[in-house]
Amino acid sequence: MRIGVGVSPYEAVAARSVKSWIDLRGKTVMIGGAKDITRLYFEDMAKANRLGPGEYDYVFAGSTAARFSALTSGSVAATILFPPYNFLALREGYASLGLSANYTKNFPFSTYSANMNWARNNKGSISGFLAAYAKGVDWFYERANRDEAISILMSYLKSDPKDVADTYDYFVKLHVFDRVGAVGGSGVENYLAILKRDGDLEGGTDLGRFYDASLVH
Repeated sequence: MRIGVGVSPYEAVAARSVKSWIDLRGKTVMIGGAKDITRLYFEDMAKANRLGPGEYDYVFAGSTAARFSALTSGSVAATILFPPYNFLALREGYASLGLSANYTKNFPFSTYSANMNWARNNKGSISGFLAAYAKGVDWFYERANRDEAISILMSYLKSDPKDVADTYDYFVKLHVFDRVGAVGGSGVENYLAILKRDGDLEGGTDLGRFYDASLVH
């Protein structure tokens, strides 16, 4: 129905002894899973830095907290982290290997979807949701609202104030929330191609099977 977050907010973080991607050759790294989206991000970053699949070993953990624990315990040489755990790791002296947003392009991070039969019978609700979401995105990016946004995040996340503030600033820097949210041309087709390649999607990958542009205009 619309793109929510247009870019990936992950960061690859490595042990203090790692100075470059090449230092991961022959080492063990941790991602979310064999078919998890973090694998795509990690491999895009590694390949761009002359480190190919098969030159390192994988272990898996589905949560960022578990991957952070594996890194800080010394169990893995590198992992991929979501805020605020990337900030925690960097403050403890672990090494940043880069942001996934700078590598994996034309590949939206999250979407909002609805059953198309329901949506066709509830266009008013769809229009209201899209308008409210766009208004919320505008509010989030307005710098005058920074303190209030951080306060709202803290009330839900129950996290350290600095971590929440760093997360807000990081999301603004990456411009993660998509104001328009247009599905056409966003790269959703790349998702479909990967699902087809991995045997998780039957039938064609034409976007029209899954998206009706008339519902969002």
